Amino acid sequence: HVRGTNAENTKAVEVPCSAANLNSGDCFVIATPDFTLLWQGKHANDAEKATALNTATKIGGELYTIDEGEEDDTFWEHLGGKEEYPEAVPAPGAPEPKLLHVNDHAGYLAVETIFAFTQEDLADDDVFILDTFTQVFVWVGSTASTKEKEGAMDIA
Repeated sequence: HVRGTNAENTKAVEVPCSAANLNSGDCFVIATPDFTLLWQGKHANDAEKATALNTATKIGGELYTIDEGEEDDTFWEHLGGKEEYPEAVPAPGAPEPKLLHVNDHAGYLAVETIFAFTQEDLADDDVFILDTFTQVFVWVGSTASTKEKEGAMDIA
């Protein structure tokens, strides 16, 4: 899922491969063993398209770009079938996604906002909450504590 408003804040974030996660305002990159699909929502901006192309190119393999409305059966099969998805585009000035770092390293549950985040910010011993303002995702590190897991779910 590629979302942002300009070259500085546009990011690619992994989301479950499901048609329900598509939306007309963003781009999505789908990697398969044989090829890579780059889907461009009809309201995606130039920064999102450029970041999606860069991400897809880094993945490698044969690249197919699909504009919203031009999907074929193969595309939908890779998403587990055709489903409804939001066609709304975020309003100008809509808030940017934020990443919250949940940890108990100091003996108590602490929550810190991470700015200009990347996937490398995720730590195996903690829990993170990604708030896109249309969806909330909780990422649980493989060695996160029970206190962190439970606390993050309460916060999300």
